[in-house]
Amino acid sequence: MDEVAAYLLGPVMGLALRINGLVCLHASAVVFKNRAIALMAPPGHGKSTLAAAFAKRGHPVLTDDILVLVKDGNQLKIQPSYPQIRLLPVAVETLFGHREALPRLSRSNPNLSKHVLDLTGPDYRFAEEATILNAVYTGLESDQASATRVKDFNCVERFLAMCANLYLPNIIDEKMHRTHFEVLENAAKAVPVRCIETPCRNAMTPFDLCDLILDDYNSLQNISG
Repeated sequence: MDEVAAYLLGPVMGLALRINGLVCLHASAVVFKNRAIALMAPPGHGKSTLAAAFAKRGHPVLTDDILVLVKDGNQLKIQPSYPQIRLLPVAVETLFGHREALPRLSRSNPNLSKHVLDLTGPDYRFAEEATILNAVYTGLESDQASATRVKDFNCVERFLAMCANLYLPNIIDEKMHRTHFEVLENAAKAVPVRCIETPCRNAMTPFDLCDLILDDYNSLQNISG
């Protein structure tokens, strides 16, 4: 049953959401000061690892891997998913000290090599209510960067970045195109999308990235306030 659930809560659920016209991004999300911060990246680029690092710091996790974005009046909200983060063995070792610190999805199926962080445990928090999206963070490795920096995307770059991270982008028809583009256009106009540019050979730890994101996010709130 665990193996069946792994597929149902992953690609099958993503497919069902997209077929029903919902806007889904390859992203995780955490809650900070009652607002959602999205961590957007293609598969395998560390968004789940970063979400787990936030969870270890005591921040509620709203969703992992599949982010459902909905329009609620003049606001954009992220729907909660399920209280679980799936991590590759190397991420488990980085965050918890050794690769078997968390249970595996399956010990018999080599295609399910990820481990499970249960957010219902006493040391973690899961956000159970839809939460207003207040910022999006994505990453970029650059040979030209001499140090890690955070830069803002303009409105067009925000829109293109979110389009590039749509979940299952081929499962879409003309009507869905209009709906998706309207939601993403609204998001691009209303929500800052920040790019963390890092040197290719000088990667930060997940916990350092947490600090960087929260410092930058707080600075944005001070400016807007």
